[in-house]
Amino acid sequence: MTLAIATHDRPAYLAEALASAYAQDYADLEILVVDDASGPETVALLDAQSDPRLRVLRLDENVGMVGAFNRLWQEARGELVAILDDDDVCVPDRVSRSVAVFDRHPGTHVAFGDSITIDANGLPIGEWTVGHLAGERLLDVLVRRVNMICHTTVMVRRSLYATLGGYDVDLPVAQDYELWLRALPDHEFRTIPGGPVVRVRRHGANSTTAAMPEREQAYVELSIRKALGYRTLRELVPEIAWDAIPEAWAERHARIVLAAAFARRGLTALAAEQLEGADAGPQTFDAAARADPTFAEPGSRGSIVLTSFGWNDAGGGTRVPRNVARALVRRGYAVTVFYAGVAERPGLTPYAVEETSEDGIDLVGVFNRPHGLLDLGHPLREIDDPPIARAFGELLDRVRPNVIHYHNLHNLGASLVDESRSRGIPAVFSTHNYWLVCPRNYLFRADLSLCDGPADEGRACASCVDAPHLSDGYAARRSGVRDRFSAGVETCLAVSETVAHTLLDTGFDDRLVQVLAQAMPEPEGLWRAVGEARPAGRRGRDLVVGFLGSAYPHKGPQVLVLAAQAMPTDVRVEVHGDVPQRTIGALQALDRLGRVEFAGPYSEHDLPAILSRIDVAVVPSVWWDCAPLVVAECLAAGVPVVGARMGGIAEAIDDDVDGLLVAGGDPGALAGAITRLTTEQGLLERLQAGIKAPASFARYVDALESAYAGTYRRAVGTLTTESGVGLPQRPRPEREVPHAAEKLVRFTTRTRALVAAPCWGDPDGLEAILACWASAFTEADDVALVLLADTHVDGRSDELAGRIDEAARARGIDLDGDLAELVLVDDASAGRALAHAAAGDGYLCLHRGAPGLERAAVRAGVPLLELDVAAFRGWSTGRIAA
Repeated sequence: MTLAIATHDRPAYLAEALASAYAQDYADLEILVVDDASGPETVALLDAQSDPRLRVLRLDENVGMVGAFNRLWQEARGELVAILDDDDVCVPDRVSRSVAVFDRHPGTHVAFGDSITIDANGLPIGEWTVGHLAGERLLDVLVRRVNMICHTTVMVRRSLYATLGGYDVDLPVAQDYELWLRALPDHEFRTIPGGPVVRVRRHGANSTTAAMPEREQAYVELSIRKALGYRTLRELVPEIAWDAIPEAWAERHARIVLAAAFARRGLTALAAEQLEGADAGPQTFDAAARADPTFAEPGSRGSIVLTSFGWNDAGGGTRVPRNVARALVRRGYAVTVFYAGVAERPGLTPYAVEETSEDGIDLVGVFNRPHGLLDLGHPLREIDDPPIARAFGELLDRVRPNVIHYHNLHNLGASLVDESRSRGIPAVFSTHNYWLVCPRNYLFRADLSLCDGPADEGRACASCVDAPHLSDGYAARRSGVRDRFSAGVETCLAVSETVAHTLLDTGFDDRLVQVLAQAMPEPEGLWRAVGEARPAGRRGRDLVVGFLGSAYPHKGPQVLVLAAQAMPTDVRVEVHGDVPQRTIGALQALDRLGRVEFAGPYSEHDLPAILSRIDVAVVPSVWWDCAPLVVAECLAAGVPVVGARMGGIAEAIDDDVDGLLVAGGDPGALAGAITRLTTEQGLLERLQAGIKAPASFARYVDALESAYAGTYRRAVGTLTTESGVGLPQRPRPEREVPHAAEKLVRFTTRTRALVAAPCWGDPDGLEAILACWASAFTEADDVALVLLADTHVDGRSDELAGRIDEAARARGIDLDGDLAELVLVDDASAGRALAHAAAGDGYLCLHRGAPGLERAAVRAGVPLLELDVAAFRGWSTGRIAA
């Protein structure tokens, strides 16, 4: 390889740069200096050098630094060329660490690294850290933020220079930046691990310094302007859902994104040009959709509300509703997403509601909630978080959707189902985790030991979340969630057989639970781009094993790292994804042989490039994984998957056909499977050939439409769908009292019944109800008072009866003689409470935390009463109506 230095009259600094080149610990090294017509002092310095590795090329005429850089790669004898500015200093292992990147990743074209900034005297004044950047994410950073690649740290494959024609001689500044913009994303860039590789000197004679910002900015702008001529908007702003929204709208959105980025960089002319282009496009999403023949008339097929945890956030439970919402908009539905906002909104109040829109989807997010991903220790709030339920109810009253699709309810509350049921809106539920039965979502304990489900009717969950004093609360959570589900959800779409059986084994109604395997649009794109025509066998000399996704302990990265210690030497392991720094340290401690590389975070848009370089993927989860989307993505790229025989993983992989299944949590079994792929002739090729095209996302949405219409059924091993069946009309009976009237008959034989929801924690309020009732009616009146209570929340039946007796004594009321009839409804949670509210002849609510009950009564045409004797009497004689 060649370590290349271009110089012009910097003899003092050049001597130090040459010394650092001689000190490299890499043996097979050419040191090439291009002297750009320097004066006698530099000539004398170079003539005095005696190291046999040094080769000097003298230019008779000064061609400038860009011309000299081009002569460097043209004259270099090495396949790899490392650039060193003549005033900078290499660390001793700079070359060896850089070459190691190319050896480990033969497809690499450019490797770049961290640097230490020094002053004119060589004293450290700062650091430049690049982290893990590659592919489209690197292009995004270069275009929208800053040039992260310090030129003097790079090692470049000489063929890249030849292919692209080297540096642009019209750019005396930022010529390296412009070259990287030309090279990305078609050429592979990688970072050099292990810390700084160069000490970069900052002094008054630098070509780019803080003293010349306007000159540098001008050439940066020129470089970006060139890139805009040969890079498409899709390449520059890949995060936009280009295939899911009208192209004209996507282009407008992309230009607005670029304009904002250029404005932040101070590139005002470029920002203005992009805004001008955006203004030339459609000004509304609906206009763009109407002009696109692939889109149905916006809102023509009805209205749907989806729920989600987060919106533009990571995770399958968020990706699925996001993709589904976009697909439904394309099919002509008006879509609103109600979601629990993940990020804090500084300056806003708790439970602040933020309404926005994106790509034709109305978004309603609840932010600054007191709970994050999980709400451990607050079981009753998981059932009902009143501010969230109230915001959801208000949304439903405004939007009046035909159907609701709940994508989990964690951080929203099970009482949202009360809101849809009380309004007679059909509801479909997709469960992406085990929240319905497990407060931790994942059916494992804090130490990752597996859980079989909520024991002791949910009370055991209290100890699992380190809140043993809340055992009754967790029992209430279990029954409250299940009751609401049973009463208010028409179909539950389990993402796998594993999830379905878990629900059935824990008491959920088998008539409601169906299985619908997820299918996302990304695998279809991966199949077309990578998997369909993927060459058989390994991509390189070594078998490359990849782990993709967030490396949290329950996903088993530690199992893979331990397995790597027993794998053959011709296996390389790469971990792609977000790994907390603390976790990296722990995993590196397990990696005694140094066989695992942590490649850093990636985006969905990096997947084709990453998966094209991986030979086999590993999904080593140690929990009952519901249905990991990553399996479908890897298979779609033609990458066989070795997975743990746990949960939905075992359903997604056809063992010994398109992948291998091993015992979960067993590093030895995993190492054995990988070893088979290196020693068993033709196994990798056979597994690659066994991979089929991914499931159709369009058919998945067809199935969802059928579920919305109530016609989806999955027979054993098959999937039947109907497309274009439309949505059911919301039932609008004169009085909607499903199943409730029969239940009330058991409690009262009176002609009329007033249903009341007292606040059981307020004895004064209970006393007021009883006193008003006793003043309004006598035993001879043919009316009954029905007091609603949930024994799991408000107390046991005997406790509640005691409170009633105590309240009556406090007001001097004879319950036996004065009251017409008293009915205590035990366990009135979920659908039963709503049904009773809708089935009475009048409704009285002193409990402000139960708005769903009040709305249920209104929907059913039941009059709402004030706590007033005259109102009670008027109601009993029929003078007060709904």
